[in-house]
Amino acid sequence: MTDGQHIGETMREFLFQMSATGRAESSVAAYGRELNRLALFLADRPVACVTSSDVSQFLASPAVRLKRDGSAKGTATTNRTRAVLKAFFAWCERTARIARNPAFLIRTFPVSEGPICYMSRRDISRFLVAIKRSRHRLARRDYALFSTIAYMGLRLSEAAQVAWGDFDEGRRRLVLKSAKGGRRAVRHVPWRVIVVLVEHRRQTADTARDAPIFRTRRDAALSPRTIQYRFRFWLSRARILGKFSVHSLRHTFATLLYRATRDLLLVSRALGHRDVRTTQRYAHIEDDALLRAVNAL
Repeated sequence: MTDGQHIGETMREFLFQMSATGRAESSVAAYGRELNRLALFLADRPVACVTSSDVSQFLASPAVRLKRDGSAKGTATTNRTRAVLKAFFAWCERTARIARNPAFLIRTFPVSEGPICYMSRRDISRFLVAIKRSRHRLARRDYALFSTIAYMGLRLSEAAQVAWGDFDEGRRRLVLKSAKGGRRAVRHVPWRVIVVLVEHRRQTADTARDAPIFRTRRDAALSPRTIQYRFRFWLSRARILGKFSVHSLRHTFATLLYRATRDLLLVSRALGHRDVRTTQRYAHIEDDALLRAVNAL
């Protein structure tokens, strides 16, 4: 066991290990924010001295339970903090930095899932056409970006990380090196996206294997925040109302694919879900639509 190593130092080694194993920059940053709060709460004491009582007191503290305005954080938000602590201290135990995991008592709580927010086929078409017809200097890049997300059902973080070396035009596939959970995954690329990406590549100066497909004018990969901003920008341009986010494009892809196939297993594979039960919520959407149709008779 490593004696005297403080939480701050251990935390930095943990985050470096996350980066080295291919975790997305956004995930590493999110873990870092949670662990920084823990280090501050515990006054950066030696990690081997942290007890389960310390962890419980941290989880019960205002820093974890309350927002800046004093209102309570949602269950999903506090679950994220709990998951980070479990992962961090489990790693500390595996790497012999602690003798006993102080987070072994942590449990996450079930979260009631709200309604899925998805767009209609007509709205998706209006959204993409508004980008394609625009003369805005970023329209070409944004059209390729949102076409790829919408027609492949990618997560925002997945789209932000892809490089030209991940796109295999001949085999019609896209390799995701940082899918959810840090896994490597492969997605089929439909023809309409291949056409868009090939055209985007033809008009892009740097197409080296490690160059991001979707990048800023300074040739850096787009951040998730920038992608969300660009989405809202074009949503406004297309005059589409509704509380949509980039993730709504993934929900829309799944919903339309299920309507076309009625095959949950196929939709699950297309989304990269590890458990088909996660995909069942899209079938429930159709159940609701059926009920409304029956009631309208």
